[in-house]
Amino acid sequence: MFATERARNELLSAVAELADTAAGVCFDSGLHGHAERAFRFGAGCATESGDWSMRAKALSGLANLSVHRGRRTKRSASPNSRRCAQTA
Repeated sequence: MFATERARNELLSAVAELADTAAGVCFDSGLHGHAERAFRFGAGCATESGDWSMRAKALSGLANLSVHRGRRTKRSASPNSRRCAQTA
């Protein structure tokens, strides 16, 4: 569908940046569910494009949202995290 692989990757990278911006706006507006979806979408687009710094930025936003909500996602928690939290 794309003329080159480079064109595809650049488009996906730009979409990832747009999703990250939209996620930030949603986060600041208190629309945390929308922010989470946008951060996850942005991370997926960045992964597909190979834009690792954008992927890190989107995942950082997702982590910040999780901390702001006062919880961790099941995927990010290690098996021992509960045990460590209980002993602290």
